[in-house]
Amino acid sequence: MTHPETLLLKKGGVLQTKRYSRGAWRTKDLTKVAFRCLYEECSLAEDVTLRDVFLLLNKNLKMFDLILGCWCKEVVTAGLSKRHKRNLKTDDIDYLELYYHIVRDEYPKDDKRTYGLRFPEFHGVGKLKKDSEDGHGKKGETIQWGVSLSEPWKLAPLPLKLNNEGKVFLEKRKSSEVITTLPNPVYTLGNILQGIMWELSWHGSPEQVQKFAAELHRRVEEVESGKAKLVQFDPKKLLKEVKASKGKKK
Repeated sequence: MTHPETLLLKKGGVLQTKRYSRGAWRTKDLTKVAFRCLYEECSLAEDVTLRDVFLLLNKNLKMFDLILGCWCKEVVTAGLSKRHKRNLKTDDIDYLELYYHIVRDEYPKDDKRTYGLRFPEFHGVGKLKKDSEDGHGKKGETIQWGVSLSEPWKLAPLPLKLNNEGKVFLEKRKSSEVITTLPNPVYTLGNILQGIMWELSWHGSPEQVQKFAAELHRRVEEVESGKAKLVQFDPKKLLKEVKASKGKKK
């Protein structure tokens, strides 16, 4: 070992192994002051779940809520409010994953940017247990799932993993391609926590998320039942309306 190592444990514990005075390596329990090592490289103990992350945050919830934002208090409270039992035979998400998705944006040409470095992305991964009803996947295929509309307590028992390969994408106006991969990217305790909270609060607080999800389901049902009035999208007409509205503002 050549540098400090922070380990996130089951039940929300944090251990750090570090070289102290006289060159000796020592391991300390930093669970109660985990917010002091947010910038330290961090790995996960075996079988750590999202619930373990919620338990860690809950030990200093006010502090983490101030640091992370992203409705942290509400998400953690919702995540620990109920216990959810997994069904390995039917659940399509097998585990939750943090991963680096770095984008080199070449469009527009006068404002090239690289983003995706602040903290990792967060999603679910799993093999389909049966053919999808919409025809987009066959039984046994591995699928990446968005989790921003999921209730935190339902995700809580899922194992948490760190992807050991970062991908760099080149994005142009009409294309996106992987231009390189980065082996074993470093994760810190802080960006692990931030990546999770950012995704779970993408649509707001847990209460707002459920309202938004309910509205989406209602609209889908209206379309499928034929009650919704569908209008063909015309991009040229939309651009004309936008230009006309800008002219009126002047």
